[in-house]
Amino acid sequence: MTTRDRIVATADQAVQHELVRGVIEEFADNMNFVNSGLPAYGMEKVAHYAAQVAVALFQGIDPNSLRLTAEEFAALWGIVREDGDV
Repeated sequence: MTTRDRIVATADQAVQHELVRGVIEEFADNMNFVNSGLPAYGMEKVAHYAAQVAVALFQGIDPNSLRLTAEEFAALWGIVREDGDV
């Protein structure tokens, strides 16, 4: 698993955390949204990207580099996987 993959996986876990789920529910209630369908998707997407940015910043990685392909990201940060691939 690459660094980029770990950032995304950590963000996935963060979005499912009870604190994040609670804030999403609270926001949906405050905005009179039904927390399903497109509104739920949009709120989860925002939370997911915020989590990715937070993890990248914590690891000293420019969050904008997450937009790169896996190969570009690895080359930029000099990352080599355990199997020697980027």
